[in-house]
Amino acid sequence: MQPPSMMTIPTPAAVIDLERLVRNTSRMSERAHGLGVRLRPHVKTHKCTEAARYQVEGHFGGITVSTLAEAERFADSGFQDITYAVPLAPGRARRAAAVGRRLASFQVIVDHPEAVSALVEAVEVEDATLGVLIKVDCGYGRAGLRPDDPRLTELAGLIARAPGVDFRGVLVHGGHSYDCVGRDAILEVAEAERAEAVRAAERIRAVGIAVDVVSVGSTPTAMVVEDLTGVTELRPGNYTLFDMFQASIGSCAVEDVALSVVTEVIGV
Repeated sequence: MQPPSMMTIPTPAAVIDLERLVRNTSRMSERAHGLGVRLRPHVKTHKCTEAARYQVEGHFGGITVSTLAEAERFADSGFQDITYAVPLAPGRARRAAAVGRRLASFQVIVDHPEAVSALVEAVEVEDATLGVLIKVDCGYGRAGLRPDDPRLTELAGLIARAPGVDFRGVLVHGGHSYDCVGRDAILEVAEAERAEAVRAAERIRAVGIAVDVVSVGSTPTAMVVEDLTGVTELRPGNYTLFDMFQASIGSCAVEDVALSVVTEVIGV
């Protein structure tokens, strides 16, 4: 490290190792191709349009966001196929519809009829069409309906009949993979993530409703999963930069971490 008087980067500064970022994104791209699924990477870790372009290279260009502000920012940067992967709060339906009017394809997720009702009103006011996915709980326990919940098919039917919205399918997130340590433990969650998503899709198809999208994804599960039969889409995000937590649970090596913070010592 250079003496403070010679440093050219104001501190503290977040520094991305571009070589590692490219290596990380290329590896996930190859995994998605090998597993036979579309890659719709999450961009919430970095919120950076330049990094997102590396993530979607060689794929169809769709991305995943966690806030409507992120969706608006990435729409401004030319991204035209976005999934907002947090259960929609009814109070945000109007804003979501406005975002959808700007995009070629915008998907939101729901797990309750009230959100559907709010969406129907919003798309009429905004003259928009939105894709809708049902959030399915694959064991994380944070949000969504379990695959065997009777309300799952009822909600799918409600969306399929609703004007101005287009039922697309189901979405799960194996967030409990972050509680695992080691590849074998993560792999167990990865298979449950896949199986529960597929089971939910099959239940909806059994009542005569088409399911085009079966979406799964977390960085730990995406890094180890060996079979995605029945899945159409993968949504990891943290893998772009990784971090020491991911290294500690076995998702990556320390040498894969692409983000560092440069600081200057101001006292000893």
